[in-house]
Amino acid sequence: MKSPTSPQARSFPWRGHNLRWLASTLLVSLALAVGLLASLGPAQAAAVNSPLPNAASQPISQPYNQPASPSDDSVPPVAQTEPVAASYFDTGREGWRVDGDVQAGSGVPAWLPQAGHPGGHLRATDDVEGGTWYWEAPPKFLGDISAAYSRTLSFDLRQDAEMNSQFSGPDVIISGGSSALIYNTAFNPRKRWTEYSIPLSADAGWMKIGVAEPISTAVGVRASAEDIQAVLQDVRNLRIRGEFENGWDEGFLDNVVLGGEAKQPRVDVLSGLQTQLVVGDLSLLVDFPGGAVSETLYLRSGVSAGHAGPAGMGQMGNSFFIDAYTSGGGQVHQFLQPFTLTLSTARVEQQEVHIFRPHLAYWDEDKGVWESIPTAYDPASGLLTATLDHLTEFALFGALRGEIFLPVTAR
Repeated sequence: MKSPTSPQARSFPWRGHNLRWLASTLLVSLALAVGLLASLGPAQAAAVNSPLPNAASQPISQPYNQPASPSDDSVPPVAQTEPVAASYFDTGREGWRVDGDVQAGSGVPAWLPQAGHPGGHLRATDDVEGGTWYWEAPPKFLGDISAAYSRTLSFDLRQDAEMNSQFSGPDVIISGGSSALIYNTAFNPRKRWTEYSIPLSADAGWMKIGVAEPISTAVGVRASAEDIQAVLQDVRNLRIRGEFENGWDEGFLDNVVLGGEAKQPRVDVLSGLQTQLVVGDLSLLVDFPGGAVSETLYLRSGVSAGHAGPAGMGQMGNSFFIDAYTSGGGQVHQFLQPFTLTLSTARVEQQEVHIFRPHLAYWDEDKGVWESIPTAYDPASGLLTATLDHLTEFALFGALRGEIFLPVTAR
């Protein structure tokens, strides 16, 4: 049996009369085209002679837009805004120094060309002489950096220490002419790279102190938008804490970006990821172990609309979501290994309610209810820790404690 095929092409002999007919046809067409162009105005003639538009010929101010792919709605937005200043340490120290009992008092950190996050990074070694040492930013991070307001300050930290005598303190200090801003992150860095992204806005939890106030005892007052903007207009010093252990330690710094967009944390395939997320009035630490994913994923988080809480429960802070996406835009909910989510309640204001037994819950869309997640709570630090294997919408709840008012008898 013959398989169906397309019709075979046939050849035609070109004889003399065919050639003469073709030549005369071309001459007539050319004469008509010349006459048409002569009757047109200059602008119309230019339009006729211009090539058809394509991606390469479009002006830069009018980029060619390709049709959206089916997954475009799922891909998280990519930051396009240039930062005010950035140091990635791929070619050197970039002017960064250290201050305090560190590097034998030289003030110069070591630059390492590899093993950063990724690429080059800085390292400094504690002298164990008392005090707390800090990374100090170079001039490109100072002066009038008011353009960074409402954007973020992000950086990656790592420490090498015994991890058995950690302490807290101001983690970021931005000093201006007459006042300074301090920020305490909820979590110290671990022994592998930990990402931080701090909004430079009033709702992030910045505190204002006097510029001459001792940092070791500084508490301050909540900084307003005006306070933050005033300091950013005349920054004299920007420091990031590098020491977190009572005793010997080494600190590592990479990827300092001032005035960038909110980072999209990346879940690394091999080594996992530890990153801090600031969502509304909650501070979160997401800790993925190695092997939790089979490909590199990107995280996105934010405040959610929320749902009514369970009876007898009070909500602490905003409801929030954490999403994960592949590089192609597909969303991932389930993970190959459980990960840890740690929350800080330090900035949650509990007004006119008394809450105890705080715990994390996730929203079950099928049932339309909040489902409790087993959560460990440390009252001393205010930290809550839960182990999960999926990402969705979350909220923090606590049981409402009733109050009993006894009657007062007057004599």
